[in-house]
Amino acid sequence: MNTDTRDDRQKPARSELSADVIFDLLSVTRRRHALYYISEQVGTVSLPDLSDALTVWEPVEEERHHQRIATGLYHRHLPKLADAGVLQYDADTDTIELLPAAEQLQPYLDLAAQDDARSA
Repeated sequence: MNTDTRDDRQKPARSELSADVIFDLLSVTRRRHALYYISEQVGTVSLPDLSDALTVWEPVEEERHHQRIATGLYHRHLPKLADAGVLQYDADTDTIELLPAAEQLQPYLDLAAQDDARSA
């Protein structure tokens, strides 16, 4: 898990994401849903709140669905987004914060949201 535990808590400078990285980050529906939710919030988002939101967006009649979403976010999706410099995940406080590089995803995320809405 890529976590930022620096004492100065400064956000890294915005780096340019390649088209391949952008498309890879947005290629998974659950990751797009997570980014939709996080980008609509002000400030930090907790992992439990994000998991709750995704459980509502992805209703499945399965007892452990919420836990599977939280586990997938923790082990797969958040690390991938953090490694790309799009967000910061603090495992100590279970909080997620978008970083300036996330702005580069927005036009593509908007297009994906339109497509997701049409296929829903």
